[in-house]
Amino acid sequence: MIARFPLWKAIAIACALVFGGLYGLPNAFPDDPAIQVSGVRSSVAVSADALQDVAAELTAAGHTVVGVEEANGQGLIRLASVDDQIAAKPLVQRLLGSDVVVALNLAPTTPDWLAAIGAGPMKLGLDLRGGVHFLMEVDLAAAVTQRLDAYASEMKQMLRKERIRFRAADVRPGGAIAIRFQDAETLAIGEARLRRRICRAVCLSYGRDR
Repeated sequence: MIARFPLWKAIAIACALVFGGLYGLPNAFPDDPAIQVSGVRSSVAVSADALQDVAAELTAAGHTVVGVEEANGQGLIRLASVDDQIAAKPLVQRLLGSDVVVALNLAPTTPDWLAAIGAGPMKLGLDLRGGVHFLMEVDLAAAVTQRLDAYASEMKQMLRKERIRFRAADVRPGGAIAIRFQDAETLAIGEARLRRRICRAVCLSYGRDR
């Protein structure tokens, strides 16, 4: 005995298959590894000519550039592989300077006619993408300057607490802290107290490390 289904069920199944295949089609277009470029301030715009010059430099350096896009003062440079993307990022930053933010991104390749009907690829989590590449950059010069300022502030507080008069305490270029006293006698007292304080801090630190 042959089972017969109503026509509307067959039509519904066919429509579901068509729409499912249509909206699943964007997953066949993988994202391009890309470098996104934007200004650090809203007044800084990235021009199309600058992006083309950067793309030419990347090509000359051996990186495969797939495409360059510019919209609303921001740029996108598509590359052929993740290796090209990671290697090209510092070069792009050097070429465009510190007025722009250079970030790694993924650029969709969904055709315009699919995007027009709201079709897009499935968003995969980090576990399905194979993890995340995280790069943290430290401004070493600024960190050293901040630490020296903190040391100078501690020294001034200690001298005030000990009632040792001084004129000024400044951080000098090259990583030196200069403290000016009123006279030679106060200088000798202040130097002795500072040496004792520094020696005590170093000894305590050594004891904790052990």
